[in-house]
Amino acid sequence: MRRRFAATIILVVAVLSTLVATAGAAVPRDATAPPDPTAAIDALALPDVDTVVKLECEGSVDDSGDGHVGCRWRLGDSLVRPQHEIVKWQLWNIQLKPTQGHRNLVAELRPEQTAYRDHEVEAPAAYLYAVLGLDARGEIVARSRPDLAVVAARPEREVLRLA
Repeated sequence: MRRRFAATIILVVAVLSTLVATAGAAVPRDATAPPDPTAAIDALALPDVDTVVKLECEGSVDDSGDGHVGCRWRLGDSLVRPQHEIVKWQLWNIQLKPTQGHRNLVAELRPEQTAYRDHEVEAPAAYLYAVLGLDARGEIVARSRPDLAVVAARPEREVLRLA
């Protein structure tokens, strides 16, 4: 648990350092630049609806180096509720780094399922996720704001050599 926390802190510091160092300057897109989600948000093609879903996604890497993104969501605290009952959730993503990908339907889930673990991700990579709530007619009645999930590189293991 401490290693995961330390790795997360190191990643956050690295991203923040890059943002601070490049504030106000034109920076070429390369492997060290933070992802620009603007085009990806447009590619997700999220509809305008009044009901907001709160979405939280977090990337991780297991000891074997496989990446995962865990997402969970709930209807927001706003006074606006869907006019029709949500009968299905759709979880979408788009890869931002190392290259921008296409919009992908990750999962379609029953209304009582409000969490999902995506195993089809690369490490290292960055993804943008969004969740949509659909009614019985298949119309979108609720949606989240996009949420960024970073899947870090597999941590290097220390190897002790006996002399």
